[in-house]
Amino acid sequence: MPDPTDREVLLTGAAGFVGSRLWPALDAEGLRVRCVTRDAERAAHRWPERDWVQADLAAPAGRVRALAGCRVAYYLVHGLAERQQDFRSHEVALARAFSDAAARQGIERIVYLGGVSPQGPPSEHLRSRLEVGEALRAGPVPVVELRAGMIVGAGSTSWLIVRDLAARLPAMVLPRWMQTRSQPVAIDDVVVALVRAGRVPLEASAWYDLPGPEILTGREILERAAEALGLRRPLILAVPCLSPALSSHWIRLVTRANWSVARELVLGLAHDLLARDDFYWRLIEHERRLTFREAARRALAEEQAEGRMGGFARALEAAVGRIARADHGAPVSRPGTTGLRSIQDITLPMDATAFEHWGQPGTLRHLLDAYFRVAELSSGGLMRVRWAGDAPTIALRWLPLPLIIMGAPTIACESVRRAIHVPVRGGLVAAHRGSARLSIVLARHGTDVRLSVELIGYQPWAAHIWPVPWISWLQTQLHAYVGRRFVRRVARAWRRAS
Repeated sequence: MPDPTDREVLLTGAAGFVGSRLWPALDAEGLRVRCVTRDAERAAHRWPERDWVQADLAAPAGRVRALAGCRVAYYLVHGLAERQQDFRSHEVALARAFSDAAARQGIERIVYLGGVSPQGPPSEHLRSRLEVGEALRAGPVPVVELRAGMIVGAGSTSWLIVRDLAARLPAMVLPRWMQTRSQPVAIDDVVVALVRAGRVPLEASAWYDLPGPEILTGREILERAAEALGLRRPLILAVPCLSPALSSHWIRLVTRANWSVARELVLGLAHDLLARDDFYWRLIEHERRLTFREAARRALAEEQAEGRMGGFARALEAAVGRIARADHGAPVSRPGTTGLRSIQDITLPMDATAFEHWGQPGTLRHLLDAYFRVAELSSGGLMRVRWAGDAPTIALRWLPLPLIIMGAPTIACESVRRAIHVPVRGGLVAAHRGSARLSIVLARHGTDVRLSVELIGYQPWAAHIWPVPWISWLQTQLHAYVGRRFVRRVARAWRRAS
């Protein structure tokens, strides 16, 4: 067989949700990847390590520029957000032109990511996805068509709609069509499927479904999204009169998704979206897939790490979180005789080997040092951390006034939990409490690790004398701000290292 690295792989849609995640996996396979976009300058600014080619695939010259010298082409083009008058006809015509151009340039295989065929009349969006697949498979170049339903991952429009509904509506009316079933699949699993589609045995064009491991109704998806957000299940009232078309208008008011795209996606939910089978996962020997809960936790962790939401949206969700008596990106605070409890956390995909490395005493100590550096930066230069041996003290930068005096850290190592604890001894703003402590904890849950920074049993000094609620609230908010910055910074460092 020819060396798979002797010619480039073409990646269309390389700046999109799926394409941007597919590049690292193709690169890890040792493949030379040519990324195509209509704005190469902007894409190169965000991903400077990738090879970008500017080309408009709707133009013959653009197709030649993109395809020349490649062996395999990933077709991830989708014009739904461009508001074409007849986007379905446009998509099909573009697919046929791409296939013909690929044949002239000697492309050996096209890999296409489409949509699942519904068990009923398809919406315009789904009909377009299916007809594009048919057009490509009817062309002169062999095609592997992979059909996915809802893809769960930060940046997916389908996931964004579900996530925002769960985070922002503690109570909602549920149309009858939300009882339709689907099989959501994690973006991590989709990437594996796409990479292996480039080398799976192929005698002639074929299509395969990419189902997730669970069959869920729309209601179950919303409930599990709320659970991943740390919220109670939303109060849901089922009503029969809301059609998908009507529902798309109130979804427009709640979510951050592009409305024209969201509307088409919602219209596609009128019928079950169930796979014919899961044969492809067996064919590529990837039967263990992420559950919806696992995929949702990863999507939320990535969103937190990248700070995708604006201030107003974050404030809105914090208010809903208080109504729902749960936490999402805000401190969990319980003032009283046991002191305050504030926890900020993030979930990272981490295998056993990485967990053992990150859970070593030396690494935990580095994490603690990093936390205090973030605290200094977050104070705007007003505070610094002074060390007396292993014991830190948070003080004013210009005056030797000990705001919070802490003891030497201790480390606890268990099989699935590693932690470093620093006791709070007192200070000008902290009351002495024997049980108060700051902790950084790594807790393993299956293929993920939850990193948290926790302030437990803390009591502000002024509140100890005179229980002024705002003093407790202010100090908890400050810790929550530092904690959020810290876990996001660690998550970014982890993603760069992995």
